[in-house]
Amino acid sequence: MQQKSSTYVRQALMQIAFEMGKPISLVEPYIEILEENWYDTKESIKQMKQENFDEFKIPKRIGQLLMEFVQRADDMKQNWQLELTKIISEISDQDQLYKTLEIIFKIISNVIMNPLSQDKQKINICSKTLQNNILKYSSALNYLSKLGWKIEAEFLQVEYKMDNQNDWKEAAEELVNYTQKKTGFNPQKPSVHTSSQNVSITSELAKNEGYDVYSFSQKLEQLHQRRFEIMNQPITNREIKVFIGRKQQSPVQLQQQIQGQEDYEEVQPQKDQQLLKFLQQVAQSLEEQQFASKRKKEYEELLNKPIFSKTDIRVQFPNSMIVQAIFGPLETLQVLYDLIKDMLVNSNLEFYLYTSPPPLRMTQKYLKQTFDDLSSVPNGLFYFGVEKQTSEFYLKEEWIKQAKEL
Repeated sequence: MQQKSSTYVRQALMQIAFEMGKPISLVEPYIEILEENWYDTKESIKQMKQENFDEFKIPKRIGQLLMEFVQRADDMKQNWQLELTKIISEISDQDQLYKTLEIIFKIISNVIMNPLSQDKQKINICSKTLQNNILKYSSALNYLSKLGWKIEAEFLQVEYKMDNQNDWKEAAEELVNYTQKKTGFNPQKPSVHTSSQNVSITSELAKNEGYDVYSFSQKLEQLHQRRFEIMNQPITNREIKVFIGRKQQSPVQLQQQIQGQEDYEEVQPQKDQQLLKFLQQVAQSLEEQQFASKRKKEYEELLNKPIFSKTDIRVQFPNSMIVQAIFGPLETLQVLYDLIKDMLVNSNLEFYLYTSPPPLRMTQKYLKQTFDDLSSVPNGLFYFGVEKQTSEFYLKEEWIKQAKEL
């Protein structure tokens, strides 16, 4: 079923039907009449009079509600009810409708529960589940696009930002509210339904995971948000240092000598009593609610996982010269690349960074990853590489003068 063009009058009457708890099909004939007579914009509807509604045989109550609707103040916030009505209008089969809503909810909740995971922020478009339940319906894809999801190459992907978390929560809540209203399902008491008429977007997740998905996602979101705030603190001082080692020394020996310097300070994890207290409360809550064992394990790992607000990154050059600087755990490798480029005598030199062992070249896709993604927290070591070595010293003279011999 192809989705019809979305005029203002269509959006308005679909929203009115949704708010009144009426089926979209009830207002469809009146939408078509108004569109045919060019009453399809907000301004044109404002000019309508009662005789126009009488002429088109539009019920008086619908006419009143429509005139009240056009007088509403424009809301800059995303209207998730309206976006949901578009899906409901496009997918007439109820089994398919609930399946699509469930997949959308799972996509959204996966990101909310794992805001730092890049894997949750992209889905291969070859996935049959995605093709049959999302990509097949333009309104479903549009619902996700309002959150920033877009198709790039072979993936449906998004760049999740904590600043937009309220939009994501509202989008998820609207899905829960709709299925609860239609089925009487209480998302706080997950149960497994077998009848298609009683399918809830959280039922399958509850069955598979053994816990209250939405309640859990809220708690996990709070936890990840606090971790994010700590790890995303701006770095005001890079504390750049340059060292010169002896060529016969191995990389391990060079790193040990740097750490043996009198002014060397090891990056320490952050002590956050408020976060620790929150984790302990959640752990107790898990025991009381008998959450799935794998979710308990996830919390236990978070409880024991240290949080760092900075990371100590080093780049070793072919001549045993090492640059050391401080970065935020959530800064990308691109920031390091730009810093090194700015320190070079030849800013146009084509170079690359790599890790070893085994040698792994940091191509363009790695430059978008954070140091946390690259397991380079609380410290990390990268190597400077060029296709053909052209210089004994690549750094500007000002940096070489500051270099400290090991």
